[in-house]
Amino acid sequence: MAESPRGRVQNFTKPDGVALKEHFEKLLAAQYDYFTARLDAAEKATEIAAGNMGNRLASMNEFRAAMQDLSSRMVTREEQALLTRKLEADIADLKKSRDQAEGKASQTSVIVSLLFGVAGVIFGIVNLLAT
Repeated sequence: MAESPRGRVQNFTKPDGVALKEHFEKLLAAQYDYFTARLDAAEKATEIAAGNMGNRLASMNEFRAAMQDLSSRMVTREEQALLTRKLEADIADLKKSRDQAEGKASQTSVIVSLLFGVAGVIFGIVNLLAT
């Protein structure tokens, strides 16, 4: 026997039990539908997140490949030092060659001046003898 809110004892009848059973079945069905919908939404969100993550990882792999390609094309420190030493040696050779060319030009100028000087002395001697 059940007690009513007013304190009176009520008899529990079979039709009341059937209605209560149907009520609980409806509640259980509603909760089942609710949790099924939530699970489906969670699975869909997981699929979307996995797709987004796949796209992100693909772009990261593309960036990583670009960086690898870039680093493979860069000159290493050892190669750069070797190239620098070679260029410095070439520059030193060019300076030496330029200095030699300038020296030869100066020597030519000295020889030409010497020839003009000798010619002037010869003309001077000839001029003295002719007078």
